[in-house]
Amino acid sequence: MTNNVDIEERVEIKKLIGESKSNLESAKLLIDNVKHLHWHTIADFWNGLVVVLEKNGYEVLQKPTEEDFSDIAHGSSRKRNNASLSIEIKTSLPFNIQLEEYSDELLYFGVRNGQKLPKQYVKAFETLVANNEDYEDDENWYIWKYPSIPKDENIDSWDIYNDATFHLIDDSFRQRITSVIIDDISKFTKDVEDCLKAADNNK
Repeated sequence: MTNNVDIEERVEIKKLIGESKSNLESAKLLIDNVKHLHWHTIADFWNGLVVVLEKNGYEVLQKPTEEDFSDIAHGSSRKRNNASLSIEIKTSLPFNIQLEEYSDELLYFGVRNGQKLPKQYVKAFETLVANNEDYEDDENWYIWKYPSIPKDENIDSWDIYNDATFHLIDDSFRQRITSVIIDDISKFTKDVEDCLKAADNNK
């Protein structure tokens, strides 16, 4: 049954492309430029995220480069697999937040444990992880989480054929995903502050 549906869809796509010279030329243009489209789509998303972070008062200490985007969109399998995308921001609290995405890992953000922090902040992270299922930790991170994005809207910067990644071409979709990430970071810093206040009140 599934195969029959797939064949029917392919036939419909073929008919749609062949309906007009305009459709035919548009399809050919997309096929010929899909790697360039991939590059600009992920670059617009990550660079736009940097701009919005700065507008929200965060100092951006690290951001992806054009070479990073090229490795993912145009690189060999080895370069694509070894590539990563990362943004590091300085917050008003005594820790930096990193947003990262890898070929085998969706976008997430958190606080790496290489930072030397006051003990009360480390304790706050531990409390949040213990009491909130959204937050996690591991050997490399004090605390981290995935953005509050529906599963079918999770982007994969390595795959332009991923529905959500392709939809980043749409300005409104890209801005909405960016807003979710910004809101999640703001909520995270507030959760940390609330945790610290609660700990002080219990002394």
